[in-house]
Amino acid sequence: MLEVKEKAGTLMRQKGWSDPLLNEARMKELASSDEYSFEEVLLIAKHLMPDEFIPLMNVYAASAKKLQHVRDAFEYAASYYQLDMLERLIHTHKEDELLREWILVYELIYNFLQGKENEEQMFESARTLFAYTNNPLVRIRLEFIEFNNLYKMGIINSSKLLESRSKTLFAQLQPSFMKTVLASRLSLLLGSINLYREGDIESAERNFLAVLVNETTPDIFMCSANHGLALVMVNKENKLCVEYGQRAVMFAKRAKAAKYNEMLVSEYVPFMRNAMGEVFDITNVKPEEQAHQYLVRGDIQRALTVIKNLEDKGEMTPFLIYYKGLAQKSVPLLLDAMEGFTKNDFYMVELVKKKINQLV
Repeated sequence: MLEVKEKAGTLMRQKGWSDPLLNEARMKELASSDEYSFEEVLLIAKHLMPDEFIPLMNVYAASAKKLQHVRDAFEYAASYYQLDMLERLIHTHKEDELLREWILVYELIYNFLQGKENEEQMFESARTLFAYTNNPLVRIRLEFIEFNNLYKMGIINSSKLLESRSKTLFAQLQPSFMKTVLASRLSLLLGSINLYREGDIESAERNFLAVLVNETTPDIFMCSANHGLALVMVNKENKLCVEYGQRAVMFAKRAKAAKYNEMLVSEYVPFMRNAMGEVFDITNVKPEEQAHQYLVRGDIQRALTVIKNLEDKGEMTPFLIYYKGLAQKSVPLLLDAMEGFTKNDFYMVELVKKKINQLV
C-alpha cells in the first residue's frame, strides 16, 4: 500500500493536480497516455477514492487506448461484475482484429454472467473456443473457465492438478492486471478446493490469505475469501472466525451481492457464532442454525423439535444430521454426518471426529 501511496503522489505532481481527487476528465486523461499500467491506475484510484473507484475505472476502461490496457479492461469488467461495461467493450471493439480472441472469450463470460449459459454449457463452449485461439493469455483465461466450472460441477476434488498446471501457465505470462487478478482467482479456487473438497485446512488458509493481500482482488472475491477463512477458524476453534465472517458480510454489501449477503447474515455467520458457543438472538436466522443455537443454550428438546420439523419437510442435510447427533449423543448419526461432509464440506470432518472421540 505504501508503494501505491507513493505512485499516487507522483501522479499528482506529474499532472500538476493540486487536489488528490479523481474525476471523469482526469480518468480520460490517464487513459490517453501510457505512463501508468492499467493495474497501477486501478490501485491509485482505489487508494485515492475507495468509495468511487468503480465508476471512475469504468470511465478509464471505456476510454483505454493502449492494446494491453484494453485487454485488461475486459478482465476488469468481468472480475468486478461490471456487465454494462463488459457489453460496451465487446460492442466497441468487435471489429478490431487484434482483439478478436478477446471478444470470443468475453462474450462467453458475458453470456454466463447474464444467465444465458449454465456451468456445463460454459465449460463445453470454453473447450470449443480453445481450438480457435492462439494467444497464451486468452487460452489461460479459457482454462480458468474450465477449471472453475469443473469445480462447480463437483468434478474437481483435488488441488494437485490445478496447482501443477497453473505454475506452467503463469510462467508464460508477462506482468499485467489480468495476470494479477487471475492469480487472485486461482488462489480463491485453490483455497475452496482445499477447504470444501479436501479438508486441507492449512493450505486453504494460505490460499485465502493470498487473495486478501492481492490488492487487485474484487470485493466479491474478498467476500468469499473471508468466508473461507472464517470456516478455517471454525475448524481451528478460533474466535477469529466471527471476525472473518463479519468481514465477509461487509464485502458482500460493498459488492452488492444481495443473495450472498442474506445467506451470510441468516445462516453462515450464525453457524460461526454457534460453533464458538455464543448465545444470540435468533430472529431472522435460518431454522437449521436456530436448532444449533438451542444446542448451544442447552435446550436439547427445543433443538430436536426444530430438527424434527425440518425432517418432516424433507430438509435433512449433513449439518442437520450433525446437530441431531450432538443432541442425541449418537455416534452413528455423527458418522452419517461425517460421510455427508466429505462431499462438499470436508472442513467439518475433523470437528465431527473430535465430537465422536468425546463420546466414545
